[in-house]
Amino acid sequence: MEVCSGGGIKDSPELSQDILTVVQGNSGTISNMYLQASKTDLVAEDFTYTIVGLPQNGLLKLNDTDLNVGDQFSQQDIDNESVTYTHDNSNTDQDGFYFDVLDIENGWLGAQFFNINVVALPVASAALVSNIDCHNNDNGSIEAEVVGGIPPYQYSLDGM
Repeated sequence: MEVCSGGGIKDSPELSQDILTVVQGNSGTISNMYLQASKTDLVAEDFTYTIVGLPQNGLLKLNDTDLNVGDQFSQQDIDNESVTYTHDNSNTDQDGFYFDVLDIENGWLGAQFFNINVVALPVASAALVSNIDCHNNDNGSIEAEVVGGIPPYQYSLDGM
């Protein structure tokens, strides 16, 4: 059996990634600070990303249009800050999506994962304090109410 190839093995693009952080229930822009493909002598529009796995707890969008498996965007779209992630407000601390990237020279990187950290909503709290009537009594109290964040909450009187 003889196997022939038209062009040999192509160099893969170089990929630079950083973790995107979004607040629970909010959106973040996937800019070239977070995702960038590059290769000598190629420009941004020479790189195409294909979605191969969707986020579990949010939506990817290109120019406010939902992206699905098989949909594509370019490095130029990323550079133009047209690609966004919107968290679904679920109780999660991370998400992400899988993608392939292909350049015009057929250099390819498959099944790459883009990480997204999800941070809890800002926490607001209020406390109602009842002082002890007399030294060594045990009739003082503190009632705390917390809004936001992700339970279970942890309380401390001494900051530890």
